Amino acid sequence: MPTKKSAQKVDMQNEKMIAALAYILFFVPLLTTKTPFTLFHANQGLNLLILAIAVNVIGTVLPVIGWFILLPLGNIAVLVFAVLGIINALNGEKKELPFIGKYKLVDLK
Repeated sequence: MPTKKSAQKVDMQNEKMIAALAYILFFVPLLTTKTPFTLFHANQGLNLLILAIAVNVIGTVLPVIGWFILLPLGNIAVLVFAVLGIINALNGEKKELPFIGKYKLVDLK
């Protein structure tokens, strides 16, 4: 029979996995668990999605500079931010992503 402590450990592991998934599909924590930890990472994931859309739209519209500089470097930055966020979520940390993490778009109640 599982103890209360082992059940809490499993719950925290589930929260970490859901928070890490927020960097791929930001709305998953909004539909499943709404803990402050998972909502924080959902907010970071939404910020990352908006950055990815902005980089790709602007990079596609701007000829030459956008195609050969902004798109590759911007998408590498988005990938690096996603990896940082996933690592933070799996470690149980609430660290904001560089540059974009300070914006609060999801209600973190």
